[in-house]
This record gives sequence, structure tokens and C-alpha cells, in this order.
Amino acid sequence: MSAELTALMTTFNSASYITEAIDSILAQSFTDFELLILDDGSSDETVELIKVFDDPRIRLIENQENKGVGFRLNQALRYINSPYIVKTDADDINLPERFEAQLSHLKLSGADINKCYIEYFADSPSVANSERFINFVQTKQPLLNSIDSSNKIHCELPRWLCFLHASYMAKTEAIKQAGYPAKRMFEDYGMFYRLLEKGYIFDCVASVLVKIRVSDTSITATASTGDLDEGMNTLVSIKWPYIAKLAQNGPLFIYGSGGGARSLKRVLEQRNMHIQGFIEKDKMPDAEVVEGLPVVTLDETLYDCPAAKVIVAAQPVRAEVCAVLNHNAMLEWQDYIVIN
Repeated sequence: MSAELTALMTTFNSASYITEAIDSILAQSFTDFELLILDDGSSDETVELIKVFDDPRIRLIENQENKGVGFRLNQALRYINSPYIVKTDADDINLPERFEAQLSHLKLSGADINKCYIEYFADSPSVANSERFINFVQTKQPLLNSIDSSNKIHCELPRWLCFLHASYMAKTEAIKQAGYPAKRMFEDYGMFYRLLEKGYIFDCVASVLVKIRVSDTSITATASTGDLDEGMNTLVSIKWPYIAKLAQNGPLFIYGSGGGARSLKRVLEQRNMHIQGFIEKDKMPDAEVVEGLPVVTLDETLYDCPAAKVIVAAQPVRAEVCAVLNHNAMLEWQDYIVIN
């Protein structure tokens, strides 16, 4: 007889953190689960460290070739027979009551998938003092945790990824119906968006149940240009009808000029979409041109191009940017959209 719950994990060169992550899963107050781990061709000691655990609830699937997270998650779905799935990451810490709290909520709420509050922690002093980590703790964490009801999630998730992958628990049937885009990045948003389109119900458990590690070795921190563009292409495919509509009604600009914005520019140009320039809050005298496009302020943009349309690709200051656009009488979905 299968367990009631499958804890799903993929690993790739996760030796530094895998033991701590598995310990946190085996310490759960709810015990009727299996831990299904799919290794994605690790070249370090990840597999050996997993095999140290002598617990019949752990099932390890070894793969020799590195195919990426989305591919391995789809592979994992074929092995799951339990009625519920909980996503766990190889470098995060699950609090002991996580499985019990989310499963109880899922059964009582009528939702098909829920998330929980999260808390970021740094894996080293250098990370703790980094601008990236400070932004995560001061801005991203409270923003994610503020999306804490079914109504809020259904309102915000079409706009941006307000539903953290490592915090979800769901009915297995729903996840299998949706499946994952077989990509290395943004496979989570692709799957969640499919669930939205199919009418599944999202909800939230308003308690911190997962601690999310911030390190210099995470996928998003170390992604190659090719992987970033592949992931961005997933986001563009999701939002393509809205992007195409914007482009039909005015000159198109990208708000932001960082790595994500540059990736968006490359992906859109591959689709023969013409981008006029990048927008930043303030003048950037040391970067007036980025990847061949001018970097201008919003005031300059609206003065020169009153009909300008904008794609927001400035994730750390997304809310601030949207507030500024709204203040300038720009309407979301009509004059601008958020890519993520």
C-alpha cells in the first residue's frame, strides 16, 4: 500500500546541503510519506550521502545524464502513486510540522494546492551581507508571505511567481494533469500557470513551515546565459498573448536593464519583436546603452513616446515600478505587464 504523501525532491551536486535537508524531512511529525529523490546526474557525493540514510521511506532514482529540473520532475510524476505531493528542495529546511499542517489544510479547505509562509536564511556570512540576501529578507519574503489567501493568490499568480515552488503541497492528480515544462528554469511558474488555466484552486497556510537557503550556488545565481534565456522563453510563452497585444498598440520598452531584462530582450528579438529601449528609474551615465539599446527614464520615455508600452522585468522592485506606472495613468494588461 502506497504512502499517503510523496515528498518530491530533485538533486544535482547537492552534497553540501543534502544531509540537512533529508534530516528535516525525516523529522516530520506526519510520518506516512515516502521521500522520492531523483538525482540529475550529480558528479559529487550527493548520491553516496543519500544512501547513508537507512530509512525505507526513501526511494532514490539515479540518472547518469543531467537533463534539468523540469525534465526530472516530469519523470518523477510517473513514479508517484500517493494521493498527495509535497515539494521539497535539496538545500532547504522543512520545519517538523510542515507536512502535517499543509496536509490538514489541504483536506479541509477544498483547495487543490497550497503553499506556506517561508523564511530566507543565508548559508554563509558573505551571503548574509550581500545586497541580494538583504533584498530577499526585507522585500521578497514579506511580499511572498503577504499573498496569503486564495483570492490574493488567484489575483497575483497570473502576474508574477508569488507561489514559491519549495513551499507547495498538492493533490497528485492536479500536478499530473498540469505537468512541468521540461526546462531548467521557471518550470515552476509554467506548471502553476497550467493549473490556473485548468481551474484548480490555490490557497495558503499562514505559518512559516519552510526555511529557504540563499547561497551563491543556487540555480538562479549561477545560471548560464543559455539556461536563463531558455527559462525566459518559458515566461514569454506564458505571457505571449499579452506581449503581442502590447506591441500592436505602441512602441515596446523593457523596464529594467539587469540580467533578466537583457535575457527578455534577447528572447523577444528571437521572436522578431522590436524593443525600443530599457527603462530605469534614474539616469545611468555609466550605462547609457545596454546591448545596443538606449537606457532612458520613464519620464523621457513617456515624453518622447506617449503611447509607449512596457514589460516590467525589474523583479526586486516590481511593486515599486508598478506603482509608478499606475501613477502615470498606465493600466496593467493594457499599457504594461509584469513578466515575473
